[in-house]
Amino acid sequence: MRFLSCASDASGGTKAADLFLQRFPRSLSAPMLREKAAVPPGTTTAPDWGGRLLPPALFDALMQTLQRQSALARAGLLRVPFNVPIPTMSAAPSFAWVPESGLKPVARQTFNDAKLSSAKFAGIVVLSEELVRLTSGGEGVMSAALTNAATEFLDTQFLDPTVAAVAGKNPASITNGLTPLTAATIPEAISKVLAALRPGTTKPVIFLSPAAAGLLPAYPSLTVVPTIGAKANIIGVDGGSIVYADSGGEIDVSKQADVILDSAPVAGASTVVSSLWQLNLRGFRVDRFVNWNVTAANAVAYATLS
Repeated sequence: MRFLSCASDASGGTKAADLFLQRFPRSLSAPMLREKAAVPPGTTTAPDWGGRLLPPALFDALMQTLQRQSALARAGLLRVPFNVPIPTMSAAPSFAWVPESGLKPVARQTFNDAKLSSAKFAGIVVLSEELVRLTSGGEGVMSAALTNAATEFLDTQFLDPTVAAVAGKNPASITNGLTPLTAATIPEAISKVLAALRPGTTKPVIFLSPAAAGLLPAYPSLTVVPTIGAKANIIGVDGGSIVYADSGGEIDVSKQADVILDSAPVAGASTVVSSLWQLNLRGFRVDRFVNWNVTAANAVAYATLS
């Protein structure tokens, strides 16, 4: 977060790495700061972005923090690469007792390929210059602004039953299209969702809100993942039947861009565009590349409290 503030503040002949060492000489040793090669802008009118100077070591550390906070990572699900066919078993082989000299059944397995294409979500966080300069706790505010919002969005998209797939844009949540179970208590809800999972589930995972997690008794055989993305639902999954791809993302910073300050921006003749430079603001843009897939039937169930 300290380096991001320096990257957004670098201008003219001042390099972000040099500015970082001036402001925070004890944070890192100088050899750890390496300047990335400049990346030409996509258009002739696009402003130069300070984020091009992010050193790989610091950039990777911040993206890893974003990745670790998501429910996907905390649940211990199988992580796979993008656009690589992953064989998944859709029908288990059959076995039977046989007498002496009897005919043995031929075990037949059916496999499908699960291939996760790249999907991306993005957002721009705008903060004042005074806050970015990390005076009086600004560093913590920056960290929360960049990580908490991205994590909450991702967890909600992953778990919210109302999130449907949009071709070429986003995957459906793992609960989309399922009929919810009902229960009077949280332990009853957990029992019902676990019973509804497919036979052979060996890695049960429960997602629920942090408030609900605080009321749980001990479940030593379960992986329990508190997340605000679960909302009021108690969600059970077979962790061995869900794969996800997460290649991290990109962070760009600027104080000279023109931005539509709207959570649902629409381009048009009447669109109001604000200058970050004129308003003394900094923009931090986060792009995150992630996707997931449920590879078996009855691998997910969820319940609501009645």
